[in-house]
Amino acid sequence: MAVVKTPRTEISIHGDGAAEILDCLQKGFNVEILSTDEDDDSVVKVQESCYWRTAVTPGSLLMGFRLKHDLTQNDLAERSGIAQVMISEYETGKRKLTMKAASKFAKALGEAPEKFFP
Repeated sequence: MAVVKTPRTEISIHGDGAAEILDCLQKGFNVEILSTDEDDDSVVKVQESCYWRTAVTPGSLLMGFRLKHDLTQNDLAERSGIAQVMISEYETGKRKLTMKAASKFAKALGEAPEKFFP
């Protein structure tokens, strides 16, 4: 598992040629390796990575869960009862995500509210 920090992209590469593909990515992008093999001792817990400490926010987690469930901001607004413009502000960090709002989003997405806070 590798994370390209800019543009933010998560990539999982397996099989023949994976090392060559990773090498190519590292030449063009700032890549942080989160693990090289799930059975390997080099696995890094994502919460301990530089990426997680600097790039993950409640808003980015909200966006990630929304996209995971293949929803637009308008879809989530309808499901949660929270206005689309407020969802945008939460996702961009213009508005601080509260536990009350996280609970509404969690219910709408079928996720635990704690998952929205790194």
